[in-house]
Amino acid sequence: MDLGLTGRAVVIASANAADRRACRDRLSSEGAGVIVVDQLSDAVAGIEQAVREFGRIDGVVMCLPTGDTQLLDASVADLYSCWAGVEFVAAAFRASAPTMIEQGHGRLVSVIPNSVKWLADESDELGSIAGLGVLGMHK
Repeated sequence: MDLGLTGRAVVIASANAADRRACRDRLSSEGAGVIVVDQLSDAVAGIEQAVREFGRIDGVVMCLPTGDTQLLDASVADLYSCWAGVEFVAAAFRASAPTMIEQGHGRLVSVIPNSVKWLADESDELGSIAGLGVLGMHK
């Protein structure tokens, strides 16, 4: 499959090792230069590194964490932690925007829990809240 990524620079941020590995392997196999960070909070540093190493940033892939905490069982700390992911995604997108605008292109990709599309399944309610926040930001 040719995704047209040869020579492109992409940052992947995910706390989930399997997600990081899958994204990295696919994008690298397509010829992209990839910077991988293991926490969403490190995405801005990864973007800065990509610009230093590759002179550009063409894509940012942010994978929100998933869990199984129900909203009514969540502590205040759980709620703040959930929303912090949304803030990290916003910060990464803001950090990449000037370079992407200057280049005239770029991609901002969010991998969000599938429970965002089907709220009735009562799984990962906090992830759904964060995912909906990120989805709204994309709009």
